[in-house]
Amino acid sequence: MSSNLNSSGLSSVTSYSGVNNADVGTRYYGGSNKNDHPFVKGYFQAFFELPKLVSASGSNATTDNNAMILTASASSFTPHGDRTLNKTDIIGQGNVGASFVHSQTLTRSFSLNFQEKYRSPVWKLFRKWTSLIIDPYTGVSQLNTFEADQYKGRCLVVETMPVRLDKGANVKTVEKNIIRAFYYDGVFPETDPSSIFDSNIQSPDANLEINMSFSFDGTPLDDTNGSTMAKAVSYIKNANLYSDIMNYYGSLYQND
Repeated sequence: MSSNLNSSGLSSVTSYSGVNNADVGTRYYGGSNKNDHPFVKGYFQAFFELPKLVSASGSNATTDNNAMILTASASSFTPHGDRTLNKTDIIGQGNVGASFVHSQTLTRSFSLNFQEKYRSPVWKLFRKWTSLIIDPYTGVSQLNTFEADQYKGRCLVVETMPVRLDKGANVKTVEKNIIRAFYYDGVFPETDPSSIFDSNIQSPDANLEINMSFSFDGTPLDDTNGSTMAKAVSYIKNANLYSDIMNYYGSLYQND
């Protein structure tokens, strides 16, 4: 299935290629001849295009060190809420009725959990970001020009099948294994967390996660948009996602 923005800015599905799905009667789709698979959740990558004042070396999500800290720490993702079509019911004689759509309701926030490390790089990054927007000590901004491009960024979340996807995979393979993609614009963190750093000597824990809610503008582009899919493929291929672990195993016996 593919889609692009048309001349009026609307996303429209242009084609759909069917697959050998479940048996119509039994809903069974087992067997080695089936080229379909259940939807798999839990495998994703989050790429941040940070504002210049928050990034380490620029807004590129696959080369900026601060952005890669967030990509490497993201442990769970909750997308924005469901879009709702609002309706009005017109009731006629005998209580017969009809419904007519008059508007829509959108939610404009999503959340990510990040696995924190002992030097708190994730918290420090978000503290820098939120403090630039509104300084916690003065109650006003540290920005010289209080404009959106100074503190808003973008985030692309790509959900995939459990397949190794990196620069070694060709474009078609990456596209085939991307399940969903959400590209959020106008992104900034909504909170400055501190309550998560509680401690108790009777219950030590080494699994500290930061749950961060992000605001975004408009409606996210998704994988039905061709440009979004192309960006998702590019980031997946250029991020060197598995280079560290492959280099680790590749060097285990070199000094023996």
